[in-house]
This record gives sequence, structure tokens and C-alpha cells, in this order.
Amino acid sequence: GGRAADAIPRLDAVLRLDPRFPFLTQTLADIGLARLVTGDFDEAVRMCERSLAEHRDNVRAWQRLASAKGHLGRRDEAAAALGEVYRLFPDFGPAYVAATYPFRNAADTAMFTDGLRGAGWTG
Repeated sequence: GGRAADAIPRLDAVLRLDPRFPFLTQTLADIGLARLVTGDFDEAVRMCERSLAEHRDNVRAWQRLASAKGHLGRRDEAAAALGEVYRLFPDFGPAYVAATYPFRNAADTAMFTDGLRGAGWTG
């Protein structure tokens, strides 16, 4: 909804209230995305890696991890994360991003896709 910074404390509250609830891996990946679009790339990486520790095949966590590492200039690690995205979802491309990441703000879309390009994405 264009308010990633507002989402972070709410998502953090979910973790405090029930750190083992059934959708933990998704919530961690969502915190990672919120941190990513607010420019906190190190914390985005940390949250995505926690998500992947819970569920190794969480493709959305891999997507966000690739973007965050792309922003950090960790090219080899970002490319490896992007490789996992393609392993899990070979059709990952601009149409998928547009359909599943309907950011309200163009700057948020750019933040996500610019990081992916830093990982080697050509979309």
C-alpha cells in the first residue's frame, strides 16, 4: 500500500506475539520486503535468510534476498539467490513482478527491480 515503514512494526508485532505461527516464513519474507523498499538492505537480507531457514523453497524470500544483495553490491551472492529463484520458478520475469508485486509507489517498484538487476536479472 505504499507504506512499508508503517508495516514493519506491525509485522514485528506478529513475530513477538507468536514466533512459531504457521505463516512465519511468509511474514519474515514480508518484513524483508518492507526493509528492502525502505533501503535497509542489511536487515532485509537478515529477514530473508531467516525466512529461508524456516522454508528453503520460499521463492519470494529468494527474490527479495537477490534484490537486497544486489543493492549491497554482493554480486556473486545476489546472482546465486537469483539462481534459486529461477530454479524454483523458471518463468520469473517482468510480468510476474508486475502481477505479484503491485507496489503503489513507482519508487518501491524501482527499489525492488533495481536490486534484482544488480543480481543479474534482465527483466
